[in-house]
Amino acid sequence: MTQLSVILPPPYDQFDDVRIMEILQNDDSFRQIQQQIDRERPADYWQRVRLISTSGSFAGLCGQLLADAAGDLQLPPSELYLQILRQDAVGATGAFHTLSTENMQLLAACSRIVPGSDESARNCGMDFGCSHPRGFGNHAEYFALRRKQGAGIGRIIREMSAIPAEIFDLTQIGTIQPHRRAVFTLIDEANYHARADFAHPHELAAGAGILRFD
Repeated sequence: MTQLSVILPPPYDQFDDVRIMEILQNDDSFRQIQQQIDRERPADYWQRVRLISTSGSFAGLCGQLLADAAGDLQLPPSELYLQILRQDAVGATGAFHTLSTENMQLLAACSRIVPGSDESARNCGMDFGCSHPRGFGNHAEYFALRRKQGAGIGRIIREMSAIPAEIFDLTQIGTIQPHRRAVFTLIDEANYHARADFAHPHELAAGAGILRFD
C-alpha cells in the first residue's frame, strides 16, 4: 500500500504529487497520459489496484478495486484513476495486489521466518488516517496460515514472540522469565481470526485479548 500515483508511466513516475495534480488539470495532458497508460497496462491490471484513501469526491469508492468502481461509474479504469489523481494525488493511496501467494506461503514455512508488518501504528478510529488491513489483522492471518501448514501452536507462538525478540536482541520481552516485562496475549484458538479487510481495515482481530502485569 502506497501513493496511488506510483504506477504512473514515465516520465510522470518521477514527479511529485503536487506536480502531477498540476499536469492533470490540462485536458490534453490528461488524455495523453491516459492513452499511454492504456498502451502499457493490460485491461485486467485494474483488477489488482484498490483505492484505499482519498479526500476528493471519490472518497466513497475507498476500499474498492478500480475495475469494479469504474464499471459502476461507466468509465474506463484508466480515466477514473487519473480523475482521482487530478483531484487528490497528494492524499490518494492504493493497494496493489501483485505479490505471489504461493511464494509467500513457501517463505512462511521456512524455519527462521517470523511475521511482521511495516504498517504504522494507528488507533481504531480514522484520526491518523486509514490503515492497511495488516495493521489490525497481520498476526491473526499468520497464525491461521501456519496452522493450515501443520505447525503446532507452540511453534507459531514462538515465531510470533521469542524468535523476533532474539533477532532484534530485545532482552526484556519474548519469553516468560523472572524479571522480564510480562505482557501476555490470550488466544482462543477456535475463534482467533482477522476481521480487518480493505472495506473495514480497522477491525480488531477476534479471539484475542491482552493481560499486562506491571
